[in-house]
Amino acid sequence: MAEGKSYSSALKETNRSFMNRLKNFFSGSDITDDDYEELMETLILCDVGVECADILTDEVRAKVEARKVTRKDQLVGILKETLIEKLSQRPSGPDFELPAIIMAVGVNGSGKTTTIGKMAYKYSQEGKKVMVAAADTFRAAAVEQLASWAESFNVPIVRSEMGADPASVAFDAVVSATAKEVDLLIVDTAGRLQNKVNLMQELGKMHNVLNKGKKEMNLYAFITVDATSGLNVLSQTDAFMRACNVNGIAVSKLDSSSKGGVLIPLVMQYDLPVWYIGTGEKAEDLRIFDPKEYVEAMLGE
Repeated sequence: MAEGKSYSSALKETNRSFMNRLKNFFSGSDITDDDYEELMETLILCDVGVECADILTDEVRAKVEARKVTRKDQLVGILKETLIEKLSQRPSGPDFELPAIIMAVGVNGSGKTTTIGKMAYKYSQEGKKVMVAAADTFRAAAVEQLASWAESFNVPIVRSEMGADPASVAFDAVVSATAKEVDLLIVDTAGRLQNKVNLMQELGKMHNVLNKGKKEMNLYAFITVDATSGLNVLSQTDAFMRACNVNGIAVSKLDSSSKGGVLIPLVMQYDLPVWYIGTGEKAEDLRIFDPKEYVEAMLGE
């Protein structure tokens, strides 16, 4: 399989933003209280969020004091170490077991359908039998986009007419997937607005249909969040976790954001692994999340 865009390439805007902000910070001068304030402000500007930025800054300060560090040029290593620790508190990357049904959720425009297409490419390239289901029956563009991905990779797709009951599409898909003994069925869903209770209930209904029909397959759900949406992704994740059993996160459009730090509060605030990050528009631009690579690309090696 072709190698996709690297972490450093995807995070170059975040790296530039962060390092420009702190261009004089990691010099050899002595550490002062103002430096911690600047560090916290920079983390907030990179979409780490106030609460998480405060926690990270306090932990950096505690390590500095415990190790009797006095020079600012030593802070970058301590900051990297602290971030990697936080992002590694639970295993990262996809933790699902095949054969599996994976339900993709997320708001409109989050990159959900594109992420499904990239996943279909990845696993079909690895020799797995993959099927996709277009259960977003309210948006013709989403169905056509998924159909285009499926055709490109010779992956079967289950679809229905526009306006059909999404749960019925899910039912048809799970029946077909179990009969054909596929390794991976990925089900697209409509971009639910997290404040629409009826749509969230419909999402729960679809999850129940898949659960009843899965037989020996394992059922999972992941949420796709858009890195350019900033801290809005936190409320989105919270809402979808209430609607169905979310097992993982895919962060899309990381290469389009100068504030790629949003991944940090996602991991710190929710007990969910980051499965994938989207690093570009090509099929191969889907990378398994690696905390160390992410931090090195964000802060520079």
